[in-house]
Amino acid sequence: MSRRSASAWFALAALLASGLADADPASDCHPPALGHVPFSYGEKIEYDIDLLGARLGSLVLSVHPGHPPDAFSITGRAQTDSLAGDFYSVDAVAESRLGRTLEDHSFEDDGAEQGVHLSTQVKLPPRRGTLNVNSTREGKPADFSIEAPQDTVDLLAVLYQLRALPPEAETSFCFPVLVGRHLMLLRGSLAGHQWVKTPGGDYQAIHLSGTATRIDGTPSPAREVHLWLSDDADRIPVMAIGLVQGKPLSIRMMRYTPGIRRR
Repeated sequence: MSRRSASAWFALAALLASGLADADPASDCHPPALGHVPFSYGEKIEYDIDLLGARLGSLVLSVHPGHPPDAFSITGRAQTDSLAGDFYSVDAVAESRLGRTLEDHSFEDDGAEQGVHLSTQVKLPPRRGTLNVNSTREGKPADFSIEAPQDTVDLLAVLYQLRALPPEAETSFCFPVLVGRHLMLLRGSLAGHQWVKTPGGDYQAIHLSGTATRIDGTPSPAREVHLWLSDDADRIPVMAIGLVQGKPLSIRMMRYTPGIRRR
């Protein structure tokens, strides 16, 4: 697939990676068992990315058939508008390959962030506690390895796994997540049910509130992250709020195209 992206592309969207904190033990972090897969091939969700009420760019998420045929390929494309280039410039596409029960198999991206070309490729889960990431910067090898729990997933994968949480798992969950060159824990819980208005429609939504905690030894301030999923069978991510460079950033759904229902 053709790509113009960056390893940190999803930090722009700030769906899940907006907060990093000092090291926190991962020994008690065990991702919950997932339930019914609420999406299908052909699903497409388009978002506006806003910073302090001003449009910053767009994000498009799509679901495609994977390999084998009953698996999934999740793609995401994030682009900043030309007027937003002074703040943060990204043109980004990434792909997460998931199995039929949403187990994470691999993640890759490739493109430009602030004019610098970056790419990564990584197979999941970690082998013997280590993730070996093939990476480039301006076309030059920049491979690295990172110690990681066996349950580590990538950013796109965790978003779609959150959609598949059974109701009992929404009360408290934890995922180790690879974010660019960093490893973090996403801990969260159900914060309630709310009516959410978006340009793409109004929804009764499940509010998931959490924190992202860095566990690779580099200190950074902790921040909250929030995600709203439609309170129906589709569990559509309709809105997210996080921080980028200390500024509040929101992602609101503009358009939802359902996938082809499978029998």
